[in-house]
Amino acid sequence: MRGANLHGFLADLHTDGRQVIFAEDRFDKGADKTGLTNTKGSQHTNLFLEYHRFATPVLSCLSLAVSNEEGKDPSLPGALIRSKPFELQRKSRLPIPEQHTMKIKGKVAVVTGGGRGVGRATSLALAEQGCSVLVHYRSSREGADAVVEKAKSLGVKAVSFGGDVRDDSVCRAMMQKAHNEFGRLDLLVNSAGTTRFIPHEDMEAVKDEHWEEIFSTNVKAVFQCTRAAAPFIRESGGGEIVTISSIAGILATGSSIPYCASKAAVINLTVSTARTLAPEIRVNSVAPGFIAGEWLQEGLGDQFEQAKAERAAANALQSVCEPKDVAEAVLSIITGSDQVTGQTLVCDSGTVIGSKGF
Repeated sequence: MRGANLHGFLADLHTDGRQVIFAEDRFDKGADKTGLTNTKGSQHTNLFLEYHRFATPVLSCLSLAVSNEEGKDPSLPGALIRSKPFELQRKSRLPIPEQHTMKIKGKVAVVTGGGRGVGRATSLALAEQGCSVLVHYRSSREGADAVVEKAKSLGVKAVSFGGDVRDDSVCRAMMQKAHNEFGRLDLLVNSAGTTRFIPHEDMEAVKDEHWEEIFSTNVKAVFQCTRAAAPFIRESGGGEIVTISSIAGILATGSSIPYCASKAAVINLTVSTARTLAPEIRVNSVAPGFIAGEWLQEGLGDQFEQAKAERAAANALQSVCEPKDVAEAVLSIITGSDQVTGQTLVCDSGTVIGSKGF
């Protein structure tokens, strides 16, 4: 936060009975630390306000360091204290600086696995924000075409594309298709994935073909799509890639051991590709927990409702994710700070942190 924006923000600050005055002679337009004067009777105390910018400029991102000059104010214990004596209030929400966020209206995204579940929810969430989308599918063409029609009804361009992303030529053709249709490519959301539901203790049930299918879809295909999209995203001036990972890659619990291992690999791949594609392209992932969608309903069958209830009871928020919750997490990364890359955002209703303690 710099210049007039900081000046306007300070004009909106008030303390609990202490007047905050903006010190013009202390203001350095090139600095992030700004001198203020706190007046209380005849005593003067210097304040230095540091602005820390994270995903959004909320009040919790502000910290105050209070320096008591010459120890004149006995109410201030020592040379440095925190902001406990001051209760800051804001009159209005501070806008996110435009140069630090990605505006997606008029942009173009490719969403793999976009015809169902999280992919469908993400495709439509992007379209609602004015982003044109290529909706990829492997087998659910009807679902993908329905998403395309819905996206068009929201006023954006949309097209479907079928193919198996385990095939590198399909990945390259898909990115080329998006560029040909829309003239640019700014975003890639790797949502396509697969698993097998095999109890972890039944290790003999895990076959070579399971490893091949799961890793080819969940890991190799993510790499191939990322590699194929990168030149087009660079050509458009830079953008973002977000991959759907899973807390299975963090906790090593989930539908099967190969699935957990594949999602751990995706989290690692996120860091590797973020480093490789920086600074033009940011790469992050979202790690959902239990998602109450058709994918788990099909996989768990009659056990779905029981599993859903048990998972909700075991986590902090006493609930489970819906596909739209994960889509919102994806958009929060894309439209949030442009200084975030190589990170995994957990969206799991508090499963990782566990249920409330005593």
